[in-house]
Amino acid sequence: VLDDNPMIVDITQVCLSTQGYEIVTAADGDAAITMAVAHLPDLILLDVMMPKRDGFDVCRTLKADRLLPFMPIILVTARADSEDIVRGLEAGADEYLTKPVDHVALVARVRSMLRIKEQHDTIQQQAGQLKIQAAELAARNNELALQLIEEAKLAEIARLLGDIGHDVKNMMMPILLGVDLLDTELKELIVTLAPQDEKRKRVAEELSHEVFGMVRSNSRRVQDRVKEI
Repeated sequence: VLDDNPMIVDITQVCLSTQGYEIVTAADGDAAITMAVAHLPDLILLDVMMPKRDGFDVCRTLKADRLLPFMPIILVTARADSEDIVRGLEAGADEYLTKPVDHVALVARVRSMLRIKEQHDTIQQQAGQLKIQAAELAARNNELALQLIEEAKLAEIARLLGDIGHDVKNMMMPILLGVDLLDTELKELIVTLAPQDEKRKRVAEELSHEVFGMVRSNSRRVQDRVKEI
């Protein structure tokens, strides 16, 4: 309750305290701003005519501070002309009352503004939760995107390895066929060149078996490794 008239402050305080509201007061414009920033009240009853700063200036200052939460302001004015009402609404006031204030109307306006305050805070809280959820969802989407990129890379590597294995297999087949052909021709050549020399023939056959066997064995090992890959 921001008013420089102690009697009005006392009456208003008694009226609202009986409704279960906690009240803090200030008697001039500067104190009003200090009180609002310090206590962050759920609702402000602001008299227009106050020393140091009038109610319009106080209202404008509080509404311009984006660090403050939403605090509904009811301007209380002694004049009911439209000029004061328009000035108050342009300054950021949410509602107005004219003096002398009817206590029933005062309680009704206070309850109405507090409902609006509660709804506003609920929406702000839900918006904050949605913002957090949106950030978590964006982070999860980024993780999935990176995972898909890695899977695509692995799929490409697998495809390349498959191509390499296929090429190696195709290259090894002619080698094995050539080894078999050379082995057969060498054996025939040995028989032709040394038909009577059994020792030389045996040595040549052993050498042929060892050399071509090593080629076949290594070729099969290469094929097996390619299959494993």
